[in-house]
Amino acid sequence: MQHCLNHSIMVLAFKDNHQLAVTVPAGKTIQVIGPVDDDNRFLVVDVDDEQFHIFASDLEDRAEQVLAHQTAGLHSEEGTNYHGLDLRLTT
Repeated sequence: MQHCLNHSIMVLAFKDNHQLAVTVPAGKTIQVIGPVDDDNRFLVVDVDDEQFHIFASDLEDRAEQVLAHQTAGLHSEEGTNYHGLDLRLTT
């Protein structure tokens, strides 16, 4: 699931057994991989082919989910289906 950042966000990088806080700028699109195995407060995200951990609450507060037809550049009538994806907009 892809999200576009409305605000910059702090992520945690893990490299050579060290943790490093990195800021991802607003406007960047990130891919949510899933929850961290041992701590459900965090999510694993992919940013420019690198994986980081973020607080799930930060993602809710600072990003918007990108809909499937937006990422694929598709133009669809409401309720149509493209390759098994439901493209209806919900409110």
